[in-house]
Amino acid sequence: MEFTQGVRFDALGLTEEVQRALKKKNIEESTPVQAGCIPPMREWKDVIAKAPTGTGKTFAFGIPIIEHIEPGSEETEAVILAPTRELAMQITAELRDLCVYLPGVRIVCLYGIHFCLYMKGNPIIIKCCSSGLKSIFLRCMLRYL
Repeated sequence: MEFTQGVRFDALGLTEEVQRALKKKNIEESTPVQAGCIPPMREWKDVIAKAPTGTGKTFAFGIPIIEHIEPGSEETEAVILAPTRELAMQITAELRDLCVYLPGVRIVCLYGIHFCLYMKGNPIIIKCCSSGLKSIFLRCMLRYL
């Protein structure tokens, strides 16, 4: 299914907190990839999307994730992988902006061996590049050997 135009975010039935965060960033209308991804992902459906750089893919997957998060939870509720540290940091910043009105949502960006410094406080969303995830698994496995 291909979407060629966006819709207003207030027509997508998003939480008030996410809508306020979008308004704070002066964003009122979704891009086509967001219009195609957000509704089915909010209904827990799997989505595969392809879109050029700069078309809003971070919000396309980030908004549904945030909509499903339980603020204040002590459990990690999402893990997002990115191919590079720079992209991981960029996605983390965007997701933090979306969570500005959601106290209790903790987001960390993990990469390389520095992840141990950020794992305190039970993050709800973990954003990492593949080397960070590999380090997490290796350290967890060493703990239980």
